[in-house]
Amino acid sequence: LLKAQTNYSSGTVLVTSTILMDKENHHLFQPLLYQVATGALAAPNIAQPLRTIFRARPEVKTLIIEVEDIDLKGKIVISDKRRHPYNYLVLPLGSRINYFGNGHWAQHAPGLKNWPTRTKFETNSWLLLNVRKTGRRIRKKENA
Repeated sequence: LLKAQTNYSSGTVLVTSTILMDKENHHLFQPLLYQVATGALAAPNIAQPLRTIFRARPEVKTLIIEVEDIDLKGKIVISDKRRHPYNYLVLPLGSRINYFGNGHWAQHAPGLKNWPTRTKFETNSWLLLNVRKTGRRIRKKENA
């Protein structure tokens, strides 16, 4: 987003205001999501509120809304709340898991791309559950 605002040859800012629309309230650095799910990192290390990220950028306004449609000819983004006209539109489309033509891997290797799947991973992880059980046993022995 910030790179889209800058002219690379001169370094000058091209856009005077930007509206960032997202249905989530955070930016998530997905490559480290596995470390959070296994307890190696705390969630705030990889996810920050959008308003915090852009706090020092008064030209960036953040809206927590879901985009429902885009009128390309009319240059209007239609959200669940209202219509938002624009001059330039940048669409980050996200990602999905790639099993490299081996879709049957999905049942044995679930992907981890967002907070809900992280929670499911934490709840169903055999390794993580056993690590937690071991920690509880050690603490019980220490307190006995």
